[in-house]
Amino acid sequence: MARTNKRQLSAKPKSPFQHAVENTSEISSAYCKGLQALKKSETGKVIASEPIKIDGSVDIDSAVKKLYPEDNRWDYAIGYDGKVCYIEVHPAYTSEVATIEAKFSWLKAWLKNKAPQLGALPKASVSFVWVHTKGGYILPQSRQAKTLASLGIKVVPVHKLT
Repeated sequence: MARTNKRQLSAKPKSPFQHAVENTSEISSAYCKGLQALKKSETGKVIASEPIKIDGSVDIDSAVKKLYPEDNRWDYAIGYDGKVCYIEVHPAYTSEVATIEAKFSWLKAWLKNKAPQLGALPKASVSFVWVHTKGGYILPQSRQAKTLASLGIKVVPVHKLT
């Protein structure tokens, strides 16, 4: 009979999110527990109401920067309660809407062509989120907000996502 040590008994099984990240060659080593993938300056931008439900996070932008240095890359993927949410932390000026649209297009193509396992995971009810960093504000009824909404991008009108 094989011996089982305490570490084996207490090891939490990998979530589908962690599997998908680790099976995506371009980000395979970028998986982080909890919200540890967020840059220090952005850690307060995302707050989980139930931290135990966080399946992990990945800083997509940093992980693929050398592969796509000139592209507008999306920032983060976060697994939460068996679903995934993609978060972009960026200044919220109407002049930045085109940049967010470019980042979103890049993300959609990257998920389809380079990260299909991650792209196939169930998405959170709010799947693509633009979290403001400082200053600026996109008015909810503005043309820019409506354009983003038609793409499926939620604009968080405060400086953090809960």
